[in-house]
Amino acid sequence: MKRHATGKLRFFSMVEVALATAIVGFGFASIMALFPIGVVASRDAMAETYSSEIGDQLIHHFETQARKTGHWSTAIDAMPATRPAPPAAQVGNPTGTALDTDGTIYDLGSGTYRVIRYTRPDSTVTGPYDSTKDYLDFDAIVMVWKSQITVGGTMLDYAKGATLNVEISWISQKAPGDRTSSFYCKDIFAR
Repeated sequence: MKRHATGKLRFFSMVEVALATAIVGFGFASIMALFPIGVVASRDAMAETYSSEIGDQLIHHFETQARKTGHWSTAIDAMPATRPAPPAAQVGNPTGTALDTDGTIYDLGSGTYRVIRYTRPDSTVTGPYDSTKDYLDFDAIVMVWKSQITVGGTMLDYAKGATLNVEISWISQKAPGDRTSSFYCKDIFAR
């Protein structure tokens, strides 16, 4: 409202109201457009976090298995010496041998694993992932292989040491070339 010079009240015109509404609407739409970007960034950050945790856990698992007394050659020899071929898209409940009681790591064979992180609606129930009732948080393909360590231009024999290589690619439902990947490695030496 405005006061006119004559003292009468003058209300906003329809043009002024429409213009103000358009400006507020444009600002609101601009802010709303940022929400999907934030959701995608949050999802990607969560996947990167899961990936680094899984990479760290698997490297330390294989290192521990190799360093157990008398298990070095068994653990290292069982690993492929080249990067395994990534499997096709994985959909639904996992196949392969479950390596843990929570059903989060599955051995697909030849140094390839499927790792699942999920939330169960009834948090009191444990057990393998069930695609019909559990909420999937993260689903990845993990490839593990060994490579030789080079020291001063000389390649060490696997009996003395090896590089553990872990590549994690997600989302496993996508074709191998369409997945996002992270790579981790660690040199370990026999004691």
